[in-house]
Amino acid sequence: SFVVLLLLGYLALKLLVNHKMAAFGIAWFFITLLPVCHIIPHHELMAEHYLYLPSVGFCLVAALAGNQALTRGRHNLLFIGCFLAIIAFFSVRIWDRNRDWRDSLTLFEKTVKTAPQCARAHENLGNALARTGRTEDAISAYEQALAIKPTFTDARNNLGIVYARSGDVDGAITEYKRVLALAPNHSRAHYNLANAYREKGLLDQAVAAYEKALEIKPNHPWASRNLTEVRARKEAEAQKINTYEQARAANPADAALHNNLGELYGRRGMVEKSVYHYRQGIDTNPGYAPAYNNLAWVYAASIHEAHRNGGGGV
Repeated sequence: SFVVLLLLGYLALKLLVNHKMAAFGIAWFFITLLPVCHIIPHHELMAEHYLYLPSVGFCLVAALAGNQALTRGRHNLLFIGCFLAIIAFFSVRIWDRNRDWRDSLTLFEKTVKTAPQCARAHENLGNALARTGRTEDAISAYEQALAIKPTFTDARNNLGIVYARSGDVDGAITEYKRVLALAPNHSRAHYNLANAYREKGLLDQAVAAYEKALEIKPNHPWASRNLTEVRARKEAEAQKINTYEQARAANPADAALHNNLGELYGRRGMVEKSVYHYRQGIDTNPGYAPAYNNLAWVYAASIHEAHRNGGGGV
């Protein structure tokens, strides 16, 4: 390829004497291609659209060559035949390629087949699948992208979003945390993590995550709005806790009060206090089923979180 480039450069210099437009066309092609030639590395090695602007130079040289051939009057039929064959070939190719471009799903399915080791193609396919509601397939595409490039934070963030939409909020939280371990200033991951915490009722953690998202991106309208709503909920729950604590002090043998306090502390992410009150409810009334059920949910969530983080025990 280097030899070909040298020959083209030599040809362009020779053409400068008698065929300045042809030399201009060759120069145009390479000069407009320079910004994407990875002299300064960037996100994508190859792409069709890199040739859109450079192709003007190619078309100019092709038109000049065709005009020269027709002007001379020799082999006109051969030239016209070749020209028509090229038109026919590219017409068929355009028709075929348009099927790939029917929508984003067909486009990225084709891209993944063409470049199976391209993490970005798998991530884009995951996005297209998620938009069509094919959750399991989207998760598989994101996981494939991460298998190729484990540090691909956008793919991991989108995987968390799909987990959250499918109801696996704990899984989503795990993925958002992994993103932030790789990219602490990933504002979307902080925002999505805050939403997941809000979904689980972990209001203190949600406030901290929204505040971090706004610290990184101060003009984030949804983070600001959600932060206001969570703070209001947090104040309301704090008032509820105070009310229940006062009631419990007056009625320490009421298992239902302990159970309700356990739920409120659990929603605030205060697991130890939550477990304490569920146990107190059971000790107060060994036959009180809701306290057993809620305590079991806390233990199950702890086991699930330990396994997702690579732990093997409770």
